[in-house]
Amino acid sequence: MIKTAVLQASGYTGLALVELLLRHPEVQITALTSRSQAGLTLDQVEPRLAGRSTLRFIAPDALDVAALDCVFVCAEHGQAALLVEALLERGYQGAVIDLSADFRLRNALDYPRWYGAAHPAPGRLEQFVYGLADALPNTERTRYVANPGCFASGINLTLLPLARLNLLEHASINAITGATGSGIKPSEATHFPRREGNLRAYKVFAHQHLAEIKQCLGESLELDFVPISGPFSRGIWGTLSVSLCRAVEQAELDQIYRDFYQGRRLLRLHPATLPELRFAVSTPFIDIGLLARGRRALLGFALDNLLKGAASQALQNFNRLFNFDDAKGLL
Repeated sequence: MIKTAVLQASGYTGLALVELLLRHPEVQITALTSRSQAGLTLDQVEPRLAGRSTLRFIAPDALDVAALDCVFVCAEHGQAALLVEALLERGYQGAVIDLSADFRLRNALDYPRWYGAAHPAPGRLEQFVYGLADALPNTERTRYVANPGCFASGINLTLLPLARLNLLEHASINAITGATGSGIKPSEATHFPRREGNLRAYKVFAHQHLAEIKQCLGESLELDFVPISGPFSRGIWGTLSVSLCRAVEQAELDQIYRDFYQGRRLLRLHPATLPELRFAVSTPFIDIGLLARGRRALLGFALDNLLKGAASQALQNFNRLFNFDDAKGLL
């Protein structure tokens, strides 16, 4: 059994990850940490998990690092790097899978621009692999993984096959996300009377996930990204209007994606149509739709922001680190 801990596990993403880990046949969760919920049992924080575990939340300082093989970090951006530094200073030798943005960007100078503060541990950035699980080669091995952002997961996986073939000229992206993407702390943006029955664009052309998207697809690629808050709790549904360098017929477009994602069990392709959100929510899949029209293509994706956009992709990365099948514990 792989002994794991989930740091700052009491948020939406942390609890989604804990639920997945509890049913993974090779995992033993030995600790859950939370500054705000220390002392409470798991079922007191999340009654839906009652009867699943007797674990009690502890303070991060109380973690026994010598007893762990893998740590998942679900802290806020800017705080995760500090927790990782503290772990390593205490002699932790295992794997780290960080679900924050703190290790996604290779250049420390990008953090003030996109996240509003200098990186607290810039020397660690080069140690982390960007864990876009469905696009990583099977030979990729590391002890440290930076889990991608939710928007970035959908957009990167949808565009990467075309980008790798240098077929992309420009992409205009609209993506609608549920309220859980804003985190567990309530805010005006997640307040039900303001969100229900409403669509609202935010951070137009300036969302922080653009940094990791361009890092993955190519810095020179022109992208117009409009994120939109939707009147639902979970999921992201996006459409991408793409200009191509040459005309591509539907059959060729379908084949490009089938070849690129061959054997990827947690990615579902939908030729000549666009996916629906409801079939991806509460699953570890991303659904990608493909429509060709000469030198234009209309692509679409649907995923669960707490699962494929965070927790289940983190578990995919865990499976890779420990040489399990990608889908182990997820299907």
